[in-house]
Amino acid sequence: MGFEKLNGYHDAALVCVGIEAASNSLVLSFRLEDGTSKKIELHGCGPFRMNDFGLRNVVSRLLLYRGGDVELNEIEDHLKWASSSSDSSSYLDKRKIEVTLEKIHRKEATLFLLEPSWGAEMVVLFTEMKEEILIF
Repeated sequence: MGFEKLNGYHDAALVCVGIEAASNSLVLSFRLEDGTSKKIELHGCGPFRMNDFGLRNVVSRLLLYRGGDVELNEIEDHLKWASSSSDSSSYLDKRKIEVTLEKIHRKEATLFLLEPSWGAEMVVLFTEMKEEILIF
């Protein structure tokens, strides 16, 4: 299979993204279809990129790539996209990509992919994740 799907996020809305540069962390806040809210914290972040974040961001699915059965070519494409911008190519050289792929293969790092139904698309390389239900 090559990836793990995070359950419960289909048709959720990504409502907030927080960046903590000092700790290389991202915090993603979602409003689920049933009205509850969840937060995903990604720590030890490396390259990441988000595209098309706007007033309406609907999730198709959230995927985690890690371990020996991942499709390396697909991950390499995501890494190159995450480490580039609209007007420049990836800042990762071939060796850095190989090292990163090996870390993902050994489960020392994970690639997070937000596939949108509408709005925000996101790829993040990280080392630790925490999921939490938010109660207001």
